[in-house]
Amino acid sequence: MKVERSIKTMKFDLEFPVEIWRIILYQACNPVTEEEVSNILASSQRQSLQSLHEPDYQSMLSLILTCRTFTKLVLPFLLRFIQIPFLNPLPYHGLPKSSSTLTLPLPKAFGTPDRCYGDFVRYISIGKLHHLSETLNSCPNVSHLIIHGNQFMRHIPDIGIMLSGLKSLVALHMPECIARLPHVRDGSIHPRHSLENLKLLHVKIHTDNPDYLEVCSWEIPNLHRVVMGSDLAMTSVTGAAILQLYGQSLQSLSFVGPRFVRILKAPLLESFCPLLTHLQIESPDRLLEGTEHGESSIIHHGVTTVTFAAMTWES
Repeated sequence: MKVERSIKTMKFDLEFPVEIWRIILYQACNPVTEEEVSNILASSQRQSLQSLHEPDYQSMLSLILTCRTFTKLVLPFLLRFIQIPFLNPLPYHGLPKSSSTLTLPLPKAFGTPDRCYGDFVRYISIGKLHHLSETLNSCPNVSHLIIHGNQFMRHIPDIGIMLSGLKSLVALHMPECIARLPHVRDGSIHPRHSLENLKLLHVKIHTDNPDYLEVCSWEIPNLHRVVMGSDLAMTSVTGAAILQLYGQSLQSLSFVGPRFVRILKAPLLESFCPLLTHLQIESPDRLLEGTEHGESSIIHHGVTTVTFAAMTWES
């Protein structure tokens, strides 16, 4: 007896909305997140960059080559965070290998010839300062920027102009607080460049004289958090110049690294930073600094949260 078997083919509809694919591919690619980069910006250790999880570059590259839709969805994940000098572990002809290639036009799949690779870059860590201008001009949408300076290079020409052009910049880490050139300190009036969207500023300071601090020549009207430290054994440094200029909107103040920055006390700190509610220091004994010389132990009456390293106390 002949038995006939009927084979039925089941078809699956894989035409999900683009929004659904974006969620699925985000989970698959596991790109660097804004929270991770923000934590590094507030950290005192340069090597904290190594704590970033490594995204699945291999999966990203495979997905980019799958179809046009995946290319448009995944390429922004691939370029979200870059380090200069570039440290990408995988070779790929479409992935920028130097700061100059950030200006190359995007693949045809994007259908916008006026856009370039740099448009997708959101987070930058840069150690080669001679590439800074070229890189920032190529990446207009950067929101988080880490600049690695050193004690031998305290000035970057036109740094204020470059940063004011980044309209999406919300967080900036400058390990060395760049000194202003002598001709800027000649008493004449110079334009103040505005970083109107900057919320977090992390600087190392070497003086309280605003005439010697490039950051004091800017306009930062919406600054919410300042992280300060110093590598110089100068206990008289307090960061007063920065706090006096930008403290009116400040809500959080952190002191990191060696104890070379002295903490201001009330009423001076309250007058500089009337909205301050969060203070971060290394250990509780820093709250008592100066009391042996008759200084007040009160730092700020408005502070409701104090963080000691990994421990937080709330009133």
